[in-house]
Amino acid sequence: MVFATTDSLYETLKRLFAAVAARDVNAAAALEKSGLVIRFVCHEPAGIVTVDGGKRPFAVHFGESEAKAKLTATLPADLLHQILLGEIALTKALGSGKLKVKGPIWKMTALLGILDGARIVYPEILGQS
Repeated sequence: MVFATTDSLYETLKRLFAAVAARDVNAAAALEKSGLVIRFVCHEPAGIVTVDGGKRPFAVHFGESEAKAKLTATLPADLLHQILLGEIALTKALGSGKLKVKGPIWKMTALLGILDGARIVYPEILGQS
């Protein structure tokens, strides 16, 4: 298990989203333009992360949130780690059944820019842990 606790998952993702927003304004702008609100429900360890593209600048909430998600993605935290490293493609994760999405799945394309940016900075974030 990559993340020993929910707090370590949250801390890593807080640093990741802050770094991506600071380095890749185009990815952040694309997410904001989409207005997408996506909730990631992780397990092993349990955690909820809501990315709210309806806010300017986009907001990330950790734990329960009142933001109304258009998409909910449920996955193991280790799979999220692999996606962020680029070890597994989002489409492959969906096809494996380990990533389950509730809502219009085509809206996940709004996350592609953020994921591309994340793949660049995520290894650096891990090195700082």
